[in-house]
Amino acid sequence: MNFGEVMIETFKTYKEEVLSGVFLGEKHSYKMSEEVLEAIVKEFG
Repeated sequence: MNFGEVMIETFKTYKEEVLSGVFLGEKHSYKMSEEVLEAIVKEFG
């Protein structure tokens, strides 16, 4: 398989995962506490 074919397959898989809801799931996300968010808002507006 050449680079172009790999890229095409990669984007097809990405599209399928996005449309099916697999990506962006909980395992692809980060969370922060309310305290951290408040500190960021206080510091940077």
